[in-house]
Amino acid sequence: RLSLVGSEMCKETALGLNELEILRSFIANPNRVFSKEQLAYEVFGPDAKGSDALVEESVSLLKSKLDGLSSKWSIRLIWGVGYKFEVNE
Repeated sequence: RLSLVGSEMCKETALGLNELEILRSFIANPNRVFSKEQLAYEVFGPDAKGSDALVEESVSLLKSKLDGLSSKWSIRLIWGVGYKFEVNE
């Protein structure tokens, strides 16, 4: 379980290993756009071929678990490119 603290609330939620690895990659690289292939490599390593659907599912679950925690950051879909952990200054 992971305790997540937002600007106005504290939420405890369970993150799967894939979700946790994606979140780690996002936090380490704020405002960077990751393609699905790049995230798959970050999570699954060099054997990541064909993992796009699993990345999509993991990002979707992660977004739903983190939704509403803070107005200072969000996970965004960049259509046709990939995903971005957007940090608002």
